[in-house]
Amino acid sequence: LFFSLSDHLLTLRYHTIWAIRAQKLDRVDNDAFLSTCVIFYFYFILK
Repeated sequence: LFFSLSDHLLTLRYHTIWAIRAQKLDRVDNDAFLSTCVIFYFYFILK
């Protein structure tokens, strides 16, 4: 989900696509959940 903030049109397009995808929360929640688990795992292990 990393993209260049310098391209304003790309940013607006990204947010529009994300708003449409937000209606399908199962995929989004799964990605967010797995990402959060990985981040916290490395945070507590490497702390």
